[in-house]
Amino acid sequence: MVFLVGLEKVVLILVLLAAVDANTAAAQDISNGLRNNGLPNNGITNNGIPSNEIPSGKILDPCTKLLVDIIPPPKDTPKALDSVKDRDPELYNQIQAKVSDPRYIGELGNVTVSTHDKDGNINGCVFIQNVPYWESGPAAQALIDVNKELAKVGKKLETDPLNGAGRTLAQEEAIAWRNSGVHAKVGKSNHGFGNAIDFKDDLDPKVKVQIYDAPFVNATLHAHGWRQGDSRGPIKNDFHHWSFVGPGPAKDGTPTE
Repeated sequence: MVFLVGLEKVVLILVLLAAVDANTAAAQDISNGLRNNGLPNNGITNNGIPSNEIPSGKILDPCTKLLVDIIPPPKDTPKALDSVKDRDPELYNQIQAKVSDPRYIGELGNVTVSTHDKDGNINGCVFIQNVPYWESGPAAQALIDVNKELAKVGKKLETDPLNGAGRTLAQEEAIAWRNSGVHAKVGKSNHGFGNAIDFKDDLDPKVKVQIYDAPFVNATLHAHGWRQGDSRGPIKNDFHHWSFVGPGPAKDGTPTE
């Protein structure tokens, strides 16, 4: 009888410990969901398969974290400074309220766009390859002008291959749903106004820094209205993000405490 009473106590303790663990896990899930811009916790982290482990001909779908086939680009793609309004009226209708005269920048990239349930709530995202990148007209022109100057010294700035240029609201929603790195609140990003770009990280072997930090490249960007980061200066862990402030010289923003 004494043995049975002791066993019952052990079982009771184990049950209580399991309940505590369950409550802790639930609280963590709630916390994660709140940190995820108020969107439901989707269980997907930003940690994908290392690039050196991705087989040739495959690419990582950031929405599902699964490997998918790389789709070759179409033959007929917009040229730099082609009008979005003329080439893609549907896209133009999505962005015209926020973007001045959207123009293509002559590059293709991959994007993620949000999906919704029957009640209109974001419930996932879709990965789309070979989407023509665009910016506002003035920003697109300034970017083209920068690369014309860089070409004289054998350099070129390229855009990040994922959501690197102008973004629709659906793209902003998908980024927030994935909780992917540093990003602005949905609807508030400079990317949504066609006035921001994320450059592809590319180490310049001569000066041992990212290409956009190389002195001549950096000076050329600033001379054509681009500043690193936003009004508060370069953004930690997002140094490849640059914003367009208008034609003419630009200065980096002032950091705030």
